[in-house]
Amino acid sequence: MVDDTITSGTTMTETIDAITEQGGTPVGCGVLVDKRGVGELEGVPVESLLQVIRVGQEG
Repeated sequence: MVDDTITSGTTMTETIDAITEQGGTPVGCGVLVDKRGVGELEGVPVESLLQVIRVGQEG
């Protein structure tokens, strides 16, 4: 599966579930930008081109 951005992981998780329900076996997720630092979702590895990290303090 390929997506542009992963933030909460909901879209990818729903896609993994849909593929599995139809008898498929997801083997990997690719995203351009990872805003969450996700290494895997439901046992499926996630690879990203860029990972966004927060710099500085909030408040």
